[in-house]
Amino acid sequence: MKIESLTKKSKDKDLGSFYLSFSDLMVILCTFFVMLLSLSEVKLGAFDRLKTGFTGSTKGTLTELANDLTMLSRDNSDVSVEMADDGVRVNLKTAALFESGSSILKKGGLRRFRTVFERLQDSTYSLDVEGHSDDVPLYKIKNKELTTNWSLSGKRASSVVNYLLDKGFGEGRLRIVGYASTKPYIEIEGKRGAELLKARALNRRVSILVK
Repeated sequence: MKIESLTKKSKDKDLGSFYLSFSDLMVILCTFFVMLLSLSEVKLGAFDRLKTGFTGSTKGTLTELANDLTMLSRDNSDVSVEMADDGVRVNLKTAALFESGSSILKKGGLRRFRTVFERLQDSTYSLDVEGHSDDVPLYKIKNKELTTNWSLSGKRASSVVNYLLDKGFGEGRLRIVGYASTKPYIEIEGKRGAELLKARALNRRVSILVK
């Protein structure tokens, strides 16, 4: 009788330990889903870092892609790669792609970024190709066609998209966006002289948002 009582107590103790462990697991899962809901604004970069933290691996993530693109472009000063909340950004300096005020690609202008584009083509992510200008006002009429920073930024993004289409990128993956000077890479307020010129040069870019 005593043996049966001890056995029952032992089982109850083990069962209590199981419930405690199960409750801890439920708390962790609830916390995870709350965090998912808090990221419902589709901050892909933040979600990707969260995913990496849980799994301990970057394989198949935007983080892995960003690392690959950084390695591929490490010797090319005309491209920069960064992980942002909305995805991976690949910034291409427009000086390497276009003449001043033009939206026509320089001959072989995008050839320098070939390995970067090949890596992007191997992925399944969507690409927003964004045109960005500096803050210098542009208002030009040629052949009855008006050109402003808005139209120029959009046309430059369009030229890059057409190049990617020619290289075999699917139409459904690509989107053209023109931002003019509304989203500067570097704020110019308070800058003068050479510092201002450098900031404006960096703000003139085509940015590929991978998401």
